[in-house]
Amino acid sequence: QFRGEGELLLYDLRSANGTFVNKTRVMAGVYQRLRVGDIVKFGLSTRQYLIDGPAEMMPEEYDSANLQEYRRRLKEKGERA
Repeated sequence: QFRGEGELLLYDLRSANGTFVNKTRVMAGVYQRLRVGDIVKFGLSTRQYLIDGPAEMMPEEYDSANLQEYRRRLKEKGERA
C-alpha cells in the first residue's frame, strides 16, 4: 500500500510461510513501513525484492563511535594515497 505522504506499507495477510523485511519476519495483520533499501521476501520463495526510490525516503544512517572511527581511518588512508 502506498500512502499519499510518501509512505510504502506492507501488510501480511496471515500467510502460512510469512513475509520478511530485511530477514525479519513481519507480524501478520500489522502494517510494516518499508524504506528505500529494504529487502522483502515472501514465504519460502528464493526471490528477494529491493525497495527502490528517492534518497529522501532512505532511513537515517546508523551512527556509532565505531563507525565514526572507521570513517576517520578511511579518510586518513585516502589522504595518504
